[in-house]
Amino acid sequence: MDLTAYYNLVSKEHRARRYLTKKCLKNGRRVCPRCNAKKLYRLSDDRRRCARCRYTFHDFSGRWLNKTQLTCVQWLSVIKLFELEISTRAISDQLNINYKTVARAIGIIRQAIAENTRISLGNSTNGGSPVFGVLVKQHLPEIVIIPDLSVKAIMDLPIRKFRKGSIIYTTRYNGYESILAHGARHEMEGNGKDRFGDRNSFIEFDGFMNWVPEKFQKHRMISKQQFPYLLKELEFRYNNETERFFELTAAAICNLVPNKANPAKTGA
Repeated sequence: MDLTAYYNLVSKEHRARRYLTKKCLKNGRRVCPRCNAKKLYRLSDDRRRCARCRYTFHDFSGRWLNKTQLTCVQWLSVIKLFELEISTRAISDQLNINYKTVARAIGIIRQAIAENTRISLGNSTNGGSPVFGVLVKQHLPEIVIIPDLSVKAIMDLPIRKFRKGSIIYTTRYNGYESILAHGARHEMEGNGKDRFGDRNSFIEFDGFMNWVPEKFQKHRMISKQQFPYLLKELEFRYNNETERFFELTAAAICNLVPNKANPAKTGA
């Protein structure tokens, strides 16, 4: 989205709300977020009630953007600055929004992006930190979890590897362009010694993997919990380096949060 269109969009709250509301519709129509029924009653407070399951909701009920109390203009502003890779602190300062609120919004964006992909980012089957592989299909990378591989096992693989902080990178292995993992110090050392040799050594990568270490360097600290979502963010950015990045991110936060529990009986 070009800046002229963006500035017009965020000039009024009702314009921003209309833009986000359209992304919550299914084929241009409102449907019940609980049972997907199309027959709805409009209530006096502008909420809807499903004729089938009686669920009462508003347009953003059960969706990612409803998980924090940002206005629609604020949400779109956060998305634009996120697109430009502005730091959380700088976004907080520029928008005059509490830092924790912005950090939560960025976290929600990353979760929404990850949920929109095909691979679960749950724990690996070996019980340790998840290990991820990079598959490249038609020049587009896809981050996938490798359930039967642990961080410790990576150390014994007959391939080149290096680490930057707590992040491990490897050369090609078993069809993967690279293996990526977040490792604790005790997992990356053997007999009290660093198992990477020269800490400053580096592997020459191509394409996506040539881009990833540079992007990770922008983050001062990366926790084990953040790592999978940051990986999926980088996959998303690389595959959508077009004018549609803003629109795709807005669409992601307008998706319904996975139904891990029944939604409340009234829209919140």
